[in-house]
Amino acid sequence: MDFIQTSITGAIAGLTIFISLPAGKIGRLSQRTKGFVDGIAIGILAFLFYDVTSNAINPIELSFKSLAMYNDSVLMIIALVIGFGVFFIGLSYYSTRFRSEKMNDPFHLSTLIASGIGIHNFGEGLAIGASASEGLISLAILLVIGFALHNSTEGFGIVAPLLSSSQSKTSWLFLFKMGLIGGGPTIIGSMIGFFVINRIMYVALMSAAGGAILFVVLQLYGAGKAFKSDRALGSGVFIGFVIAFITDIFVSTYV
Repeated sequence: MDFIQTSITGAIAGLTIFISLPAGKIGRLSQRTKGFVDGIAIGILAFLFYDVTSNAINPIELSFKSLAMYNDSVLMIIALVIGFGVFFIGLSYYSTRFRSEKMNDPFHLSTLIASGIGIHNFGEGLAIGASASEGLISLAILLVIGFALHNSTEGFGIVAPLLSSSQSKTSWLFLFKMGLIGGGPTIIGSMIGFFVINRIMYVALMSAAGGAILFVVLQLYGAGKAFKSDRALGSGVFIGFVIAFITDIFVSTYV
C-alpha cells in the first residue's frame, strides 16, 4: 500500500463521522428527550475515554516488560501525565477563569468535543499509516473498517449540546466544520504515520485526548442533570456506551 492509498484509507476511516453529524439539524426536543440524547453522547464519550486511555497505557505496560526499554517507559509516563494534565486542567481552568460564559454556548461546547475527538482520531490515523508502511496490509484494512464504524457514531457526541439547547438549529456549514475538526486529523495522522511513528508522541496524543474528553463528559453530565430527568439521562448513557462498545468490538476482536 503506497502513500496515496494510505491517505485515501485514512480519509475513509475519519470522514465517516459525517454520517451521524446531520442529527444536529433536528429541531427542538422535549426535556426528557434532551436528557436522553445528552446521555447517549455521554455514554459514547465515556467509552471513548476508556478507549484512548487504554491506548495510552498499553505501550507503557509493554515497555516495562522489556528492561531495554526502561528509559522509554519513563518518558512515556511523563508524556501521559503532561498530555492528560495540560488538556484536562487547562480546559477546567479556561472554563472557570477566562471564558466561563462560553461554556454555556452549545456551539462552543460542540467545538471542544470535536477537538478532543480529533486528537483521538489523529492517533488512529497514525496506527493506520504505520501498519501500511510496514506492509501489514490486512491489519491496515481491518483498522480502517473498525475505525470507520466507530467514528460513524462520534458525530452524535459532537451535536449533543446542539440538540440539548433551546437555540435555533445549527447550519450545515457549522456541521461541516465540526466534521473536519473531528474526522480530518485521521487523514493527517495516516500520512504522518506512513513515514514515522513515535511511541512517546502517540502516548502524549492519546492522553491529551483523554483529558479533553473527560472534561467534556463532565460538562455534558452537568447539562443533562439540568433537564431533571435522571431516568432518561441514565438510559441514554447506557445505550450510548453499548453503541460505542459494539462498534469497537470489530477492532478489539481482530486486531
